Amino acid sequence: MLTHIDRRYLDQVWPAVAPMLAQAVEKNQGEGDLSQLRAQIAYGGAELLVWSVDDEVRGAVTVEFKQYPNYRAAHIAYMGGEHHAEYLDEFKAWARVQGASVLECLCGASHERLFHRYGWQTTYTMMRQSL
Repeated sequence: MLTHIDRRYLDQVWPAVAPMLAQAVEKNQGEGDLSQLRAQIAYGGAELLVWSVDDEVRGAVTVEFKQYPNYRAAHIAYMGGEHHAEYLDEFKAWARVQGASVLECLCGASHERLFHRYGWQTTYTMMRQSL
């Protein structure tokens, strides 16, 4: 079951989701650390959803909404733990209720292959240079 965590209850769920999200945060390119992600959720800059089976947290995802001129996107910032088609289907339904018409994420090659299995398409390759 997928559950949106109201930020008022972040302290209660954080011990269960932090290790899962930490693995995802470690793969970023220096954009932020786990404590900053927690603060972003706490202050409303991102939403936290958890996937649980028999009251055991099995996965977590953080989402930021981006409003483009032509559509609203649910941007997956970090995803950790288990990933299943059922989990992603529930996530899609939740994102639609929030007004999103597309899902998006930035990821490396291994996650690109994972998302392709679930019907996602590669749309861009991000390039970066330090100044």
